[in-house]
Amino acid sequence: MQSNFPLSLSALLAGALLAPSAFAQKSVDPAAEAFFAGPAWAALLATTDGGWHVDWNAATGTPRALYGRGLPLADWRENSLAEARRHASALLAERADMLGLGASDFREAIGARMGRTWSFVFDQYFRGLPCIGGRADVRVSMAGRIAMLGSTAWRLAADFDVTPTQTPEAARLIALQALLETPGLPTDAKRSVEPPRLVIWGDVHAATRQTPVLAYEVPVDGIGAGGKGPKGRYYIDARTGAALHFVSDKHECGAHCDHASALAVRPTAGDPP
Repeated sequence: MQSNFPLSLSALLAGALLAPSAFAQKSVDPAAEAFFAGPAWAALLATTDGGWHVDWNAATGTPRALYGRGLPLADWRENSLAEARRHASALLAERADMLGLGASDFREAIGARMGRTWSFVFDQYFRGLPCIGGRADVRVSMAGRIAMLGSTAWRLAADFDVTPTQTPEAARLIALQALLETPGLPTDAKRSVEPPRLVIWGDVHAATRQTPVLAYEVPVDGIGAGGKGPKGRYYIDARTGAALHFVSDKHECGAHCDHASALAVRPTAGDPP
C-alpha cells in the first residue's frame, strides 16, 4: 500500500489521521484492510494523481467518502445538472465494487447544486425494499472532476431473503406494546399508527460491523394532549418479531441542541473535513 495517502478514520479511531501503513499495523477493521489491499483501490490510484483521503464507515464496511484532488472526467461536455448526473450515475456503475454496492439498486434522492459542485445522493434499495440509512454519494465539480464519491451501503448478497415470517399486524402490535411500556407515557397518548412497511434495517452509526436484517418500520405516536410523549418509528424484526430499535421523530432541542443526534434518522455524508 502507498504511504502518502492519509486516511480519516473517524468512525473507527475517534478522528485520528493515519497513513495506510499505520492503519495496517492497527488492524482495526478487516474490511478496511481488504479495501486498501484490493484491486479497486489500486485502480483508482492508477487512474488519478493521488491525494485521496478516505472516511470509513465501520457499520457497513464501506468507504463513506473519498475526496482529495479528484478524478478528471474525460468526456465532460458542459457544466449542467444533467451532464453531472450522467457522470455520477456512470461512476456508480464503474466503481460499484470499490464502493461495496453489491446487488442493490441506488435511486437518486437528491441532485442539486451545492457551491461549485453538483451534489447527488442515491438511496439504497434491494428488491424494491428501502435500505434504511443505505446510500451512495457523488459530487461533481463544475470544472468537470469527481470531487467526492462514497457509500454508506449495506453489503447485501443477491440471495438475501426478503420473505417475512411475521405479519405487518403482528409487528404493529409489538411496536404498540413497546410504546405502552415507555416510561412517562401520557395517559391520553395517541394509539393509532400508520401501516408498517417492510424494509432492510441496520444501525449505520454503529462503531462495529453490523448485519442488516429484514424488518418492519412501524410508525408510532405516543404524544398526549400536552404535546409530551414519544413519536417515531420502531423497527421490528420481520422474522423473529424482536423490537430492534426506536427512532424519534420529535425535535426536542433547546438552546444547546445537539442537532446531529436529533436528526440522526437520515445520516449525511457532509462536507469533507
